Parts: sequence; C-alpha cells; structure tokens
Amino acid sequence: MSNPIDQLLNRPIPEKLWHYTSIQGFQAIVASKSIWATDLRFLNDREEFIHTRNIANKVVAAASELDANGFLNREFLAKAVTSAFDSGPLPNSQVFVASFSASEDQLGQWRGYSHGSSGVSLAFDLKAFRPPANIDTLVCFAPCVYDPVEKEELVSHALHHFKDEVGGYRERAFKAACDLDPEKLTSKDKEQVVKEFLNANPSQKAPAEKFLAAVTKTRVDCLRIAALLKNSSFQEENEWRLVLPTLLDRTTPMNNPPRFRVGKTTLIPYIAHPFSANAPLPIVDIILGPASDENSVFAAQRFLKSEGLNLTPRLSKVPYRAA
Repeated sequence: MSNPIDQLLNRPIPEKLWHYTSIQGFQAIVASKSIWATDLRFLNDREEFIHTRNIANKVVAAASELDANGFLNREFLAKAVTSAFDSGPLPNSQVFVASFSASEDQLGQWRGYSHGSSGVSLAFDLKAFRPPANIDTLVCFAPCVYDPVEKEELVSHALHHFKDEVGGYRERAFKAACDLDPEKLTSKDKEQVVKEFLNANPSQKAPAEKFLAAVTKTRVDCLRIAALLKNSSFQEENEWRLVLPTLLDRTTPMNNPPRFRVGKTTLIPYIAHPFSANAPLPIVDIILGPASDENSVFAAQRFLKSEGLNLTPRLSKVPYRAA
C-alpha cells in the first residue's frame, strides 16, 4: 500500500527555491547564515492548523457508519481525530516554519513579503536541506498541499493507523466469538458480539501497547502534515516549508531556543535556523524588487562580496511599483 504522507515528505526538491524578504531580512540572512522560522500561529494564514482539523472533521462526516466488514467506522475515525488533535504532541507543540516558493519573480510574493515593490528574492539550492530519511525526527522539508482531494487523502491515511488497528482487533475478537458459537456468524450486530465476547473473556483484549503504537502513529502523521495543508486561496504562492516542531513543555533546554521580534501588534516568536556550518551559504541567484535600480544592484553586490559571495543580483521584471 502506497503511503501518500511519505511520498509528500520525500518529493524531489527543485533546483531553486525562492525566499522573498525585505532588505533588512536579506542583510540578516546573509550575515547570520541562517533563516528565520516563525511560529506557525503568527503567519498570515489565520487557519493554520485549524484547516487540517477541519479537513479531518470533513473526512469523518463523509465516512460510512460501518466499514465493509460491518464494524463501527465513523465513530472510531472521530475518536482518532480527537486523539490526534486534542491530546498528544499536536496541541502541545510550538511549530516553527521557514517558507520558500517555487515561483520566481512573482507579483503576489513581492506584495506579500517584500514590502510591496522593494525587497529581495533569494534563490537557494536546498537539495541537501532535508533531514535524512533514516533518522527519527519530526522536522520536515516539503511542499504545501492546496488540492482538496489530496489533502483529504493525506488526512485519511493518518487517521487510519488508529482505525485499522481497532478494526483488525474487532475482527479477530468477532472470529474468536464465532469459533466458540458459530450461530453468532449470522448476527446483525457484530459490535454487540464483540462486546459480549470481551466481557466474558477479558484475557482476549488486545495488548495496550498495540493501541498506543497506533495512536502514536496517527498523532505523529497528523503533526507531520498539519503545517503543510494550506487553504487553496494561497495556491499561487507555490510554497515549500521547513517545519520545525518543538514541545512546549520541554524538560531539557533547546540548542537553538526561540527568540522574539516586534510585530505590528505583538511579539512574534521565531527560531534563527542555521544553514550548514560546514558549507557555503547555498544562495544561487538573487532578484531585487520591482522598485530597485542599478544602484541597488551595485550596493547588494558589494555587500554580498563582503560576505564572501560572488553573485550579481538582477532586477525584477515585474512592472509594478507600490503607490
């Protein structure tokens, strides 16, 4: 069975991914050799995380009451949603996100992230940016998903770790009950048969660790995809995200703890996530915003050279100037 979540998290990384930022942001990224990852709750999409919960609720509402074998389906999917979104790591995590775009010189990006017509778009070669697949981490680097069908498929896959374990367990209990009393094979209420059998044979109850493993897998997969599922209104951003989850109530100090910057109405938590300390800053192209001119190119090039980068910025071809 194919795993759509693993396929998403391992999708090939484009040759260039762009980060649109202000002049100040450009200077800070190059000088510090790090990218700011912002707390997800402070991004411009007001539905972050809530959107994934809404999709999960939609999947539950569309599910049949019973599965193909006659056991409860919708009820246990609903329990999976509650387990994933109301307890465990998802509601107790602080998730930081660094955003990139596969779109070069895109007007909406200049307007949204680069102070209108000023700013800079930095192209990175991030093919080595993704954590290795063989290490146990919730950190991921993957594209955002905007298509409603694909989003529902991803959420359904995450929920079914829990649902399939419960369903398989009930099927085994029903078979054991029928082995003892073959007349129960014709019962119209399989759940009642299972309930009566387990009450009479408590030793047949599934080991708790199996359920815990299934619950954990559902919770982990929901956390892995929650920061990547976006409202289709943002599709033109063509966004890729570095997702950095951390537990709110850690008992050990973080190597790179959150910092705070001043927003319009509040302080905004962020992490200054470093690029590789053993390799050059992976900037491979630079576009200056639509309001920039040749003097801007000269200044940016001299700044880059002072930081050890031999790059010549180019001017945006978007004919836009903020009023």
